[in-house]
Amino acid sequence: MRRIWRLADAAVLLLLLLLPLMILLGAAERTTERPTLLFWLLLLLPLFILPLLWRRADPEECGQAQVAAARRIEQEPDKSEEFAALIAPVLDVRRAYTEGGVAIAEGRLRDEPARTFDSLERLLGPRGLTPLLEDQGAQGVRVVALPRAVDGALRRRSSVITNIVLFLATVATTVWAGALHQGVNLLTEPGRFMVGVPYAAALLGILAVHEFGHYFTARRYGVDVTLPYFIPVPMGLGTFGAFIQMKSLIRSRRAVFDIGIAGPLAGLVVALPALYFGLRGTAPLAEELHTTGVYSGSSLLLAFIYQFANGGELGSAVIRLSPIAFAGWIGLFITALNLMPVGQLDGGHIAYGLFGQRRARQIGIGAFLVMLGLGLFVWPGLLTWAVLIALIAGFAHMPALDDVTPLDGKRFALAGLALAVLVLTIMPLPAGMRGLMLDCPYM
Repeated sequence: MRRIWRLADAAVLLLLLLLPLMILLGAAERTTERPTLLFWLLLLLPLFILPLLWRRADPEECGQAQVAAARRIEQEPDKSEEFAALIAPVLDVRRAYTEGGVAIAEGRLRDEPARTFDSLERLLGPRGLTPLLEDQGAQGVRVVALPRAVDGALRRRSSVITNIVLFLATVATTVWAGALHQGVNLLTEPGRFMVGVPYAAALLGILAVHEFGHYFTARRYGVDVTLPYFIPVPMGLGTFGAFIQMKSLIRSRRAVFDIGIAGPLAGLVVALPALYFGLRGTAPLAEELHTTGVYSGSSLLLAFIYQFANGGELGSAVIRLSPIAFAGWIGLFITALNLMPVGQLDGGHIAYGLFGQRRARQIGIGAFLVMLGLGLFVWPGLLTWAVLIALIAGFAHMPALDDVTPLDGKRFALAGLALAVLVLTIMPLPAGMRGLMLDCPYM
């Protein structure tokens, strides 16, 4: 029997694969040595391992998790004709069949989507079935009869010990990264670990608020979710962020949208003040030190916040970020990447809620191709993020039980706000705006 990997297992294995890189990087810190062949081999190894784990992933953590769970549950003999007759009052059935023991019917709705789903619940509930109503585009809709036991099957999860181990590892790696950002190598000076604590505390605070925004919104909708899984990376920023897993059926696209957008909005409430107060009083670097700083015009949002905090010409300063400002900026950057409308990212949940499963997948593939283009012609760093997003987030999305009912205008407006945050964060300041004086008269 082949080994089935869950996402939490893969995160722990990724940490173990990357750990030797931290040792090699620490040993080479402040030396003139070039990266060794061993370093590059270790760096590339996770990119080969992750696709293998993905192919062996638990099918109940994939885009069709409900159907995968239903197939594990003992089914009755083929009753597709009986199922078609049962739902005929709400669906003009074109075709009925079974797939893996699960009854499925395709056709066109006889009523509004929201009322149809309520009717399907009333018809199927007494028989111990839960309806999955999926949009099929021009072909109409598909109704899948999920056994009620599917919800219980999806609630299986890893031990909370995994969450604790990953969090503690992320504390260590972010303290390491924060110290290194201040010029302290903890391999040679472990007693100075407090230097890295402000960065680690601020960044983990932003990530925790972000994830618990998802967590509490999911619980409000009655969705079972895991505690956050933090992703430690023993190099660079110290982390790739965090994620939670939804472990039960989700009733509507509205719930998916609200859960998806709650995290970024909650994280912004902490990240924006952290960046603002971290930038207060930060003077521009002298010209000879420009190569060691960050150009404030590299992001529209960074340029506006720095100018609001300190005045002066918009986007003209090159600055050195304090630990708090660095954490706030990384928190915003991770939030922006999470808002890319791809697969299991927050932006993917938002796109799914707005447009449904088919169009969200098309949007996700388009966004991935845009990232590749920007990585090739604008900033090469986006290539790395694009590959990681494709490997980890994928392009599929587990549909809500009611995959048909559209969202209201208020949620489209919220999605516009999320898009604005994404654009303002990753878009550099246009040349025509540099040097503008936008000082606040109350400063």
